[in-house]
Amino acid sequence: MDETRIELLRANHERGTFDCGKPPLNAFIRQHAAVNHERGVSRVYVAVRGPQQRVLAYYASSAGTFLRDHLPPDDQLGLPRYPLPTAHLGRLAVDLSCRGQRLGELLLFHFLKTACDVAERIGMFAVDLFSKDDDAKRFYLKYGFIPLQDDPFHLYLPMATVRTMFAQAAASPPDQGKRESGGA
Repeated sequence: MDETRIELLRANHERGTFDCGKPPLNAFIRQHAAVNHERGVSRVYVAVRGPQQRVLAYYASSAGTFLRDHLPPDDQLGLPRYPLPTAHLGRLAVDLSCRGQRLGELLLFHFLKTACDVAERIGMFAVDLFSKDDDAKRFYLKYGFIPLQDDPFHLYLPMATVRTMFAQAAASPPDQGKRESGGA
């Protein structure tokens, strides 16, 4: 099977047949992603395989903030009262034809690694997202995301936790059974 690549969205990526089963996420990649990407509103990354340029999965990311008061009470200690800087995961979707292939996980870890790299250059307290439904929320909770107080679907992961995840992965011996996508 062809190796999965993650690329920045380009005009030659075929998006018209993308179907994750959720009309708003389909409409985003088909109609809005390119404009948002070009205008700098978000950066859109897509998963493709082989010579085809068909989008199999995608995510959109941007800068964001949330208020200290949205954190669980114990996590607010010592933080400023002004908005805390974040890397925001706006959308993440996988085509129905690719379910069970762990592309969602691959893209999530790509986003987290990108956020971690950016956080080495500019201040960033956490990554955050709004999960679209209970299934999506369960997916993110599985990776350690924590609910914020402002909305039960608003989740975050402190950058300190993200850094630790990648430091532990770097210290672990390589997994001989890694799937073909080379994901985290």
